[in-house]
Amino acid sequence: MVVSGAGPEPVDYGLVGEVTDVNTDLFERLASAGVVPVLGSLAGDAQGNVLNINADTVATRVAARLGAAKLFLVSNVPGVLANKDDPSTRLPTLTPSQAREKIASGVIQGGMIPKVEESLEMLEQGIEAIHIVGISPSDALLREAESPGSFGTAFLRA
Repeated sequence: MVVSGAGPEPVDYGLVGEVTDVNTDLFERLASAGVVPVLGSLAGDAQGNVLNINADTVATRVAARLGAAKLFLVSNVPGVLANKDDPSTRLPTLTPSQAREKIASGVIQGGMIPKVEESLEMLEQGIEAIHIVGISPSDALLREAESPGSFGTAFLRA
C-alpha cells in the first residue's frame, strides 16, 4: 500500500491485516454484563495466518462501529507536536483541514501520520472528537476529557 510520508512507492508490511468487521453484538453483551473488554490488535486470515493490525486502527474502528462520541488514544507523547522533538510544542486542537495541512507540510511525520489519518477518517464516520493524549501526568487522560486540548491534542470536526 502507498503510505503518507513514505514516498510514492507501495510499502509491503508483510502479515498486516485490516479491520473488516466489528461484532457489535458481542460488545453490547459484554457491556450489559458489566465487563470492560481489553482488545488486542491481532487477527487471523482465512489461511490461518496471524496478522498484526495497528492498535489505533482497531480502537478507532471499534469506537466508530459502537457509535462512541469520543475516543482517547494514549501515546508516549503528549499529543501532536509542531516539533516532534519538543513536547512543549503540543498542538491543543486540530480540525481536519489543519491536520491535513500539517501532514502535507511535514510538521506531522513518522508514526504520528497514521494515527492522525485514522482519527480524521473516524471523525467522518461520526465520532464527535478524538483525543491523542500522553501517559503523564497520571491524570492527563481525565484532565483532557474535562477540558479538550488541555493535556493532549483534540481532533474536532470543523
